[in-house]
Amino acid sequence: MKKFFMTTSISVLVLTLLLISGCGGEKGTSTGSTGGGGMNLLTYLPDSASGVFTLNFEEVAKLELFDKMIKDAETKTDTEPGKAFKNYQDFVDKTGIDPKKDIHGVAVAVLGKLGAEEPDAVVVVNLNYDKNKIMAILKQEKVEFTEEMYKDIAILSVKEDSDQNAFAFINDSVVAAGKIDGVKKVIDLSKGEGQSVMANARLKPYIEKFSGMVSFVIEFPEDAKKVHQLPMGAFDLTKAEVILGEFNFSGGAYTGEISLICPNEEGNQQLVTTLNGFKGMAGMAGPEAAEIANKIELTASADKVTLSFDIPKELLEKLQKTMEEKTKGMMPTEPDPGQ
Repeated sequence: MKKFFMTTSISVLVLTLLLISGCGGEKGTSTGSTGGGGMNLLTYLPDSASGVFTLNFEEVAKLELFDKMIKDAETKTDTEPGKAFKNYQDFVDKTGIDPKKDIHGVAVAVLGKLGAEEPDAVVVVNLNYDKNKIMAILKQEKVEFTEEMYKDIAILSVKEDSDQNAFAFINDSVVAAGKIDGVKKVIDLSKGEGQSVMANARLKPYIEKFSGMVSFVIEFPEDAKKVHQLPMGAFDLTKAEVILGEFNFSGGAYTGEISLICPNEEGNQQLVTTLNGFKGMAGMAGPEAAEIANKIELTASADKVTLSFDIPKELLEKLQKTMEEKTKGMMPTEPDPGQ
């Protein structure tokens, strides 16, 4: 979870604020859920999406882990040439954006099928921001970008290696980032044109139930719909449809559930048997790992396989400390110069 939150936070800031490698509107308000933060961001995602992820950033910002990330960032200073910001406070001062207070919700649409082709994604974020400050930073850092007007909204495009990344201020409190085609689809929806992902008959029933700090649903890859042969056994995924899940933090514990929708009772039971085998092997890594493995439950029914967990924060911290001590013990020692 720690790596997920860190990666998500950094990605949001980079993709949706700057599009700078290495680094207006009036302020919005936040009252909503579903990763919407004051408005339902799902209405900005196209119906062609093969997967949807939402992040309620307001809930993330309440985590002790997030506070620690901010504290660590505040103590670091980067003087490397080409860096837009010296440290966290410099970022806040220049952009006027404090992630702790100003980022409310994030939603991501996967565009394209998983598996054979490499899918794209478009990200929409609800946040308080000042367009003029963002543009001033782009100019100050001499970022080379092209500007294209599309339905009265400017799309800023930055080329990085062979990729062309785009960014647009959709309205006073929503920004979008991704490839140009994906950003244009978001703009279309903001103008009342086209259909949102809520018109996607396959995904809508699951999206309507989103309630987690992190929620997701994604179509199962076609090339993975087969009978899988492993040394520990075989399991049948030929009827798999989607994978969905949610993660939360409450009562001092990380909780969540991941389900594979697959109307194949026999195949589902085979899969749970195989996964329980892996779970047992993981528990052999040490007492903390065994305790965490015992907090994970796998169940099978006629139409799905579900993995659920309820892991106390203290247990994860204990496991992390044990792993750090083991890693430190494996590090080569420096030779004594006096010998």
